[in-house]
Amino acid sequence: MAFAASIAALTACDDKAGGSGEPPMLTDTITLADSLTYGGSTAEVTINGQYPVMAAPMLLDSTRQWLAECLSWGTFSTDKPHIMPSRSQITDGSKLISHLGAKLLASAKRDFIYLAADSITTGYEYQITFAPAYQSDSLLTYEYNTYCYLGGAHGSAIARVATFVVPSGRRLTYGNTFLPDRRKELLAKIRSALWSQYFRPSMAGGDDNGGSESLSLREALLIDPDSLQFPICGPQFGPEGVTFTYGQYEIAPYAAGMPSCTLPYGEIRPLMRPDVLSLLPAETPAQE
Repeated sequence: MAFAASIAALTACDDKAGGSGEPPMLTDTITLADSLTYGGSTAEVTINGQYPVMAAPMLLDSTRQWLAECLSWGTFSTDKPHIMPSRSQITDGSKLISHLGAKLLASAKRDFIYLAADSITTGYEYQITFAPAYQSDSLLTYEYNTYCYLGGAHGSAIARVATFVVPSGRRLTYGNTFLPDRRKELLAKIRSALWSQYFRPSMAGGDDNGGSESLSLREALLIDPDSLQFPICGPQFGPEGVTFTYGQYEIAPYAAGMPSCTLPYGEIRPLMRPDVLSLLPAETPAQE
């Protein structure tokens, strides 16, 4: 039933994107919910994902390898991977998340044993979700999101995105998507869009003139706006444009969340490599 629901959902997504026929990839729903209690402390692991089960061989392999890499780090809460997935685990997503869940709980138990010696109790929470965010005849975009709480004032959230070319499985990055000599122009557009789409709507007294924008964005960020670079999270291709998402603390305080903006294809086509242009959705006439 989960597999059938996945087919229906992805077909609907493809229709919205303007594609024709079946989506380039079919997925199956895999879930894990587990927990442990030790010395009064509790850890909970929840994983929900759409794992690739059918696609062109190279596309299937690329997306599975990327997801396996993300899952090996779990919620990115350590300085080294939690697991080193085997080939059989990469092929079977349920085995992969079960292996990760066991490792996360084992890590939590080691912490709880240490804390119990000092009569300290706490609660850990690990949440992971992943699924295709966009599919067309030529592109497939996957999202991987995590939330981790290990005590303290608040937890941390991390987003990862990868877009693959159909059917080759080639992963699109900032380097192979955009023209190197237009990098500064693209970063300027991202900087402006971050202000107009993300920060200005939530800041009182925002102004549209350049001087006020520069000053207000400078106040909103932890970095000099002029030094802005591409985010750690990869470019997210969608039906209307490319989304750029910065992680918590990457450019702004925790309270700012994960700043993001979307640049329409019509605006950034001149900044893209020729081979990428052919992969984009067809432009639609502007509405009056």
